[in-house]
Amino acid sequence: MQERNLIVAAIQSKEAYLIASDYDIEDSLTVQGRIVWKEITEFYSKDKEAYHCDREVLSARLTRKHPKHVEVLQDLISDEIDFSIPNFLDELYAVKSESLADRLLMALTSGNTEEAGILSKEYYDLYENGLSLVTEDVDIINNKSIQDIFASTEGDNQFKLGLPALDSRLDGGLNKGHHVLLFAVPEIGKSAFAIHFASSFLEQGKKVLYIGNEDPEDQMLMRFITRLSGMVKYEVKENLDLAWHMADEAGYGNLFFAALHPGSLKEIRALLKHVQPDVLIVDQTSELISSADSRTNRLHANISGMRNLSKEFNVLGMSVVQASDSATNKLKLERNDVHFSNIDIAAQVDLMLGIGCNSEYEQSNQRLLTLCKNKITGNHDSIICSIDPQRSVIS
Repeated sequence: MQERNLIVAAIQSKEAYLIASDYDIEDSLTVQGRIVWKEITEFYSKDKEAYHCDREVLSARLTRKHPKHVEVLQDLISDEIDFSIPNFLDELYAVKSESLADRLLMALTSGNTEEAGILSKEYYDLYENGLSLVTEDVDIINNKSIQDIFASTEGDNQFKLGLPALDSRLDGGLNKGHHVLLFAVPEIGKSAFAIHFASSFLEQGKKVLYIGNEDPEDQMLMRFITRLSGMVKYEVKENLDLAWHMADEAGYGNLFFAALHPGSLKEIRALLKHVQPDVLIVDQTSELISSADSRTNRLHANISGMRNLSKEFNVLGMSVVQASDSATNKLKLERNDVHFSNIDIAAQVDLMLGIGCNSEYEQSNQRLLTLCKNKITGNHDSIICSIDPQRSVIS
């Protein structure tokens, strides 16, 4: 009955259909329900102005395309119901939770622990947070002055990355709402670059939320201490008070580090609400939990989610991910060198920074940083950088 009510509501109201689509309800429907939902989707796609589906048109299409199952399918669309959006959300919640529970049981029964982990996390999030409408105020801007436009993107509102050669190619730096993708093969220095960039933001008085889901948190915090104090680890150990003072003066108190295992976009959203940072860095975004059915789709969902969070919370977002095997021993990285990527990944970021290295560069502690995509200024140069791995300093 709950599935039937959902489908009938979607037929009667495009608003109900769009709400259900936002929650990927199609994955929670029966085979017959998906067939009907596909026809509803096709109807609204073809008639953008429609506020509801024409039941007779749907009936005719189902009869023509699925004559053997027409009686069952017709039964799903036959009634009309009185509903409100809050009550519709209750029906939506019931269908989605029941579907998740069934899929979780199947995964546990078949021994698919990875799938069970993802589904249990999704089920817990649904149980804890429920379903709700996102009603955000939309700012409509009219006749904004040139002075105000410059003021919002320059001075204290500009974020310098701590590499003059890179900042100059970005017209001085980055702004809130930008989303950066930083990628390299393992052990080349992704985290060192991310820590260096984050430390530069801290030195400018920015509040940074750094999410790590790979290395132990104290190990990462020590790397921040060495970067901000300018000392190597043994110097920090011998001069604890001085190292603390220097790191604190450089902005260590504005660093909020969260260790997730591996975390999800919903957890990050909660942290953003709590911390209210200027900068969000996720190391690594590709490891976040997602209900997507493949590594490629999971990466796309997480990168897209990071972009949306950057804009929704008005923060500078940075996603750190792995490069594919094609980037091994390669200096100048390209867009398609992102691990498990597809063409849509680049569309979700404003700046792609690929860290390239070969044996010669590695011996001399150098890296080639390439602006694979640069929506900000269009510059796609490559920059030779020196890396101090003991202090996570990039120059």
